[in-house]
Amino acid sequence: MVCGKILSLEKGSGNMLRFELPTLKRKEQAIDYIHEFHKHKSNVNGTGGLDINDYENWLKRTIDAHKGANIRKDRVPASTYFVFDEDDKLIGMCNIRHILSEYLITSGSGHIGYSVRPNERRKGYATSILQESLNILRNDFGVAEALVGCYKDNVGSKKTIIANGGILQREILEENGETTIAYTIQLNR
Repeated sequence: MVCGKILSLEKGSGNMLRFELPTLKRKEQAIDYIHEFHKHKSNVNGTGGLDINDYENWLKRTIDAHKGANIRKDRVPASTYFVFDEDDKLIGMCNIRHILSEYLITSGSGHIGYSVRPNERRKGYATSILQESLNILRNDFGVAEALVGCYKDNVGSKKTIIANGGILQREILEENGETTIAYTIQLNR
């Protein structure tokens, strides 16, 4: 299990990140995290459907999904992590899907969803979070090729995926008119 794992940012900044499985004691930090996205009118990704109005139920579903137990038919086993900096600030989240469903493949959603709180963006966190998520996917779940997607107009996510070895596979026009772009990343390095 990766809970408590520490990784360094590649930029030489000396910053450290720690991945943790969600717990009840982190409820207030999770609520604050989501409120910051709402304040900035920003999309929230990689939270495994975090519901700040029913954190306890979300936590139970998240723990079950991590264990591969009691999963709804439209879901797959997945691990959601809080990502903390060295000051114990929740700076990001990621949701790592252990396997892919037909929907995750055709929609381009793929194996990994991630986010960085708006006030912490453009500091290299997203690249490091995705890199470690890919390592977890390879080392803990034996995946050799990851599928990762983002909206076409999300320049930051495109750069993050490409920086982690993403090769563009296709564009998917969503029913809402938005375009998702899907990348594959080889994990057998």
